[in-house]
Amino acid sequence: MHKIKGVFVLIILVISSISFSQEATYPKITGTVKDAQTGEPLYRASVALLNPGDSTIAKGTITDSTGKFKLQAAPGEYMLKVQYVSHQPKIKSAVRLRESKPSKNLGTISLMPDQKQLSEFVVTGEQSRMTMQGGKKIFNVGTDLSNSGASAAEVLDNIPAVSTDIEGNISLRGSQGVRILVNGKPSSMMGLSGSEILRYFPANQIKRVEIITNPSAKYEAQGAAGIINIILEEGQNWGLNGQFTLEAGHPKDHGASVRMNYRKKWYNIFGSYNVSTDEHPGGGWRKQTYNLPDTTYSLWTDRDRTRGGVNHNFQFGSDFYFTPNDVLKISGVYSVANEDNYTDLTFRDYTGNQFVSDNLTRRTIRDELEEEKEGEYELNMNYEKTFGEDDHKLTADLQARSSVETEDASLVETMGLPGESQDTALFQNSLNDTDVQGYLAKLDYTYPFSEDGKFETGFRGEYRTIENKYNVEQRPSEADPWNTLDRFSNTFFYDEEIYGVYAMYGNRRGAFSYQAGIRFEVTRIDTELLTDEAANERSYYDLFPSASLTYHITETNSVQASYSRRLDRPYFRELNPYNTFSNNRNYRTGNPLLDPEYTGAYDLGYINNKEERSVYVGAFYRRTVNEIENVDTVNTEGITISKPFNLASRDNAGIETRYSNEIFDWWDFSISSYFYHGSTSGYAAGESLNNSSYTMDARASFNFDVKNWFEFEVNADYRAPEKEGQDTEEAMYEVDMGLRKDFLNNRGHVSFSARDVFNTDVYRSRVDGSNFEARQKFQWRSGTFFSLSISYELKDNDAEREESHIFGGGGPDEPF
Repeated sequence: MHKIKGVFVLIILVISSISFSQEATYPKITGTVKDAQTGEPLYRASVALLNPGDSTIAKGTITDSTGKFKLQAAPGEYMLKVQYVSHQPKIKSAVRLRESKPSKNLGTISLMPDQKQLSEFVVTGEQSRMTMQGGKKIFNVGTDLSNSGASAAEVLDNIPAVSTDIEGNISLRGSQGVRILVNGKPSSMMGLSGSEILRYFPANQIKRVEIITNPSAKYEAQGAAGIINIILEEGQNWGLNGQFTLEAGHPKDHGASVRMNYRKKWYNIFGSYNVSTDEHPGGGWRKQTYNLPDTTYSLWTDRDRTRGGVNHNFQFGSDFYFTPNDVLKISGVYSVANEDNYTDLTFRDYTGNQFVSDNLTRRTIRDELEEEKEGEYELNMNYEKTFGEDDHKLTADLQARSSVETEDASLVETMGLPGESQDTALFQNSLNDTDVQGYLAKLDYTYPFSEDGKFETGFRGEYRTIENKYNVEQRPSEADPWNTLDRFSNTFFYDEEIYGVYAMYGNRRGAFSYQAGIRFEVTRIDTELLTDEAANERSYYDLFPSASLTYHITETNSVQASYSRRLDRPYFRELNPYNTFSNNRNYRTGNPLLDPEYTGAYDLGYINNKEERSVYVGAFYRRTVNEIENVDTVNTEGITISKPFNLASRDNAGIETRYSNEIFDWWDFSISSYFYHGSTSGYAAGESLNNSSYTMDARASFNFDVKNWFEFEVNADYRAPEKEGQDTEEAMYEVDMGLRKDFLNNRGHVSFSARDVFNTDVYRSRVDGSNFEARQKFQWRSGTFFSLSISYELKDNDAEREESHIFGGGGPDEPF
C-alpha cells in the first residue's frame, strides 16, 4: 500500500516538473495539512490540483516535515485534492487562480483519521522516537517499550543528553538549571520537591517529551540549560474511547489506570485516573577522611532506605469548539500521595585514615521513620482565536496551582560498638510543612504577514508564594520533655513576581530563513525568616535576545545556527537557610544571598531527515556566569555542611550527534552521543573550585518487530566520568529491555520490561575539599526492576463520523 502511494506521488512530481520553466510567473497556492484530532502536521501528504472537467492531475506535490505545501499553476479554475495514508481525503472545488492575485493561502487543511481504515490497517512500524521541528527535538516516548512500568524521571533519564544526579537534579548537556514544563506551562508536579516528584509520576501518562536546548525569546527566560516540555496524553478521538491498564512490578510497584474521552460535534471531554502502590529499596555509603593540622580521622556512613506508599493522580478536561475559529480548553490535575519512608543511617568513626576494626572508636545507628503527605492541584484555561489564515491566531492562558507537602519524621539514635550493649542516646522529631500557591497569565499573538514571514508578540505574568515551616525538637529519653532546637527551627517566606513581554520576527529569503527576538523580564523576589525582621528583597530586570539562521540546502537537509541569553533563578530551597536535618553528620542548607545565573548559548547543527533515516550533527558552546554550585565544608565538630554559592563562571563546549536508520521493515536502530569539555572558575567558603574535564554520554536503541508475534527493544546508555566543582563522578552505564505482544485486533497489549538489567545504574563519585576527601556510592532503586503490564483500548468505530464545521466537512463539493 505504501509503495503504490509512493509511485503515485512520484508520478505527480514528474508530471508537475514538465512546465517548471513557466512556473516562475504562475500564481502560487500555499497551505498546511494537519491531523484533525491531534493537530500534528502530516509529513508527505499528497496535494494535487485537478482539472475540473476530467479530474486529471494538473500539478502536484507533497508536504514537508511541518505539513506545509506550495504549488504553482497556470491561471484557471481547479479542484484541490489532499490525501494521506489512513486518513479521509478532502476535495475542494472551485479553486480559482488569477494573474491579479499571485498568492493564495488556503490556511490549515485538517484531515480526519479514517476509522474503518485504521481498524483494518496493520501497523508494522511505530512513530519515530525522535523528530526535529525547528529548534525542538521531539521524543515520542509512548513507543519506548522499556518505559512500561517506569516513572517520568526514568523516561527523562533515557533521553539523549539528559541525566540525573544523586539528588535527583536533572541536567541537559551536562548543565543544570533545566526548566521543566508540563504541556508548555509550569505545573504543580514541580511545585515542591523539584524534579524528585517525577520519580512518582507514571510514564504511561506521557505522550512525548520536547527538548529545547536553545529556546527563543518567545519562551520564558528561566532555565539556563534549556527547556524540557512534557506533553501528557489527552484523548481526542471521536465517540467514546479509552484505555485500561494494569501493572505489576518487582520490587513492589503495582498500579492501575484508566484514560477515557468522549467527543461529539462541538465538544470533547477527557479524563484519566492512575493509582499506584510501590516500595523502592535504595541506599549507599560514604567514606570520608578529615585531614586536620593536628589529627586525622575518618567517618564511614552506611545508608539504607525504603521509600513507598500509595499515589493517586487525576487528570480531566474538556475542549469546546464554539466556531471554527474559537476553541476553549479547560483542564485540571489533582494528585495525592501518602508515603512511609524508612532510613537507617549507620555512622562508624575511625582514627587515622584506615577503615579497619582496630581503628573503630564509635558506632552510631540513626533510624528514621518519615510520614510524607503530598497534595497538588492545578486548573488551566486556554482560549485560542484564529483569524482564517494559517497561524494567524491569538491565545490566552490562565492557570492556578497549589501544592502542599508535610514531612513528619521520628528519629531514634543509639550508640555502641559491635558486640556491646546499645544505648539509646537521643530521640528527635522534625516537621517540615510547605505550602505553595501560584498563578499564571499568558497572552500570545501571531501574525503571518507572508507565506514565510511571521511576527509574534506576547505577555506573561506569574505570581508565587511559598511558606515553609520547619521545626526540630529532641529529648534524651522518653521520660524527658521535648526541647525545640532553635538553630534548626524557623518559618521561611518566599514571594516571587515575574513579568515579561517579547517580540519575534521571522522570514525567509531564498534558501535562508531567519528569526530574531527580544524578551524583557522584571523579577521581584522577597524572602524572610520569621525570627529575622530584616527581609531579603531582590528585584532586577533583564533583556534576553535570541536569533537563529537556517540554510535550507534541500527539502531534507539544513544547517542552523542559533543564539540565546537565559537565566536560572535560585530555587526557594537553595535560599532557605533551614533545609534538612535527617543526617546530623551532613547538613544541607540554603544561601539567601544567591544571585541568578546568566547563560549565553550558541548552537550550530546540521540536520538530514529522510523517511527511513535521520542524521543530526551539532556543536554547542555555553558560558554561564554566577554559576550556582554546592560547596562542602567541614567544621571543627567534624560535621559536613553543604551550601550553594555563586561561582565566577563555567564554560561548556562540545558536539552532539544522532543517527537513526530503518535497516529492514522489522529492524531499526538509533545511536546518539554528546561529548564536551567543561571548565569551572570560582572560589567559595575557602575552597578553590577551579577545574576542567572532558566527558561524554553515548546511547543506543535497537528495535525489532517480529510480525504477527511480538516487538522487542534494547536500550543501552554509557556516561563517562565527569568533574565539576569539588565532585568527580565516575562512569556508569545501564541496559534496559522491553517486549510487547498485541492481541484482540491490536486492541489489547501485554508488555514486559526489565530496567537496569545488570544492576549497574549506580552513582559513584569522589569529593575533594581543602581538609577532607570522600568517596560515595548511591542507588535510588537497588537491583533490576521488572514490570508486567496489560492494557486494552476501547475504540468507538461505530460512532457517527460527522465532521462538524470545525473541520470543514470533507465531501467533494464542500469547502475546507
